Amino acid sequence: MEVTEFEYRPTIKKIYWFLVALTIVFLLVLIRVNLAKLTSETYIFTGIKLFISVIVPLSILFRLYFFIRPNIFSKYKLEDKYLYIKFKKKEKKVNLDYVTNLKFTLFSPRFFGGFKIKTDDGSTYRFLSLLQNNHKIVEYLSKAKPDLRAASKYAKYIQTSKTVLISWRRILLRLKKWPLLFFKFIAFPGLFFLYTYKNTHFENSRLFSEMEKLAVMFFAFFMVNFVVSCFYNHFEEMILNTRTKDKTDEELKNWDFSAENIIFYTTQLLFFISSGMCLFVLAKSIINVFPAVNI
Repeated sequence: MEVTEFEYRPTIKKIYWFLVALTIVFLLVLIRVNLAKLTSETYIFTGIKLFISVIVPLSILFRLYFFIRPNIFSKYKLEDKYLYIKFKKKEKKVNLDYVTNLKFTLFSPRFFGGFKIKTDDGSTYRFLSLLQNNHKIVEYLSKAKPDLRAASKYAKYIQTSKTVLISWRRILLRLKKWPLLFFKFIAFPGLFFLYTYKNTHFENSRLFSEMEKLAVMFFAFFMVNFVVSCFYNHFEEMILNTRTKDKTDEELKNWDFSAENIIFYTTQLLFFISSGMCLFVLAKSIINVFPAVNI
């Protein structure tokens, strides 16, 4: 009998405690600021303002403690047809054969999406990609409950969820190349912006100042650059998905990213060529519409 144990990823637990600490600090600051006004305001007025100001952080702490904490600090175990969810001394036993509904989120597991199941007693359970190996639950349902979802949807979610950690690792490797990212997203479109700025002339109008028009122009260059980047990033993901398809969990765990680096630099070269052409066309179009004034 195969037994699979899993839990939420360590990073999300650290983020949880960071959010708790940040909310508490914010709460203490609000209390301190309002109490400092006691010298100039009445106790009743200060008390009302204090109560109103702390409602939001207190509600956030309430949700974090009573709703978020039990989910991300629980231990999950899949054994045969049963899913055990244990939080401290409490344990829930979910019979997956009694699942009557399975719904995948609109967001991909790569963007922290997941799925929701509903059992015949009306209970609902949500699982995000932040829960390690949550695809094991879907794998069981795909065999025991094939009528809940189309086979293609089952296969797509399982494959995406299995490789989500590799996708995140790929992105983290990209973020470490921050000088390239800075040039790619700021300096590169900035060069075309400066070229366009020197060859155009914007007049102030009743609706927009010259600075506002320049800001819109820079945003336009940035967005063109960003859209092209998204295209090539998606292309990299497609290649990675093709290469990791049908790989075992052990192979995925020890995946070698040396080939991904070669693919990355190749796509970056194509990106700069494609984005440069698009930005140049945009720059020329703006220059033709708002030519510089010759004095």
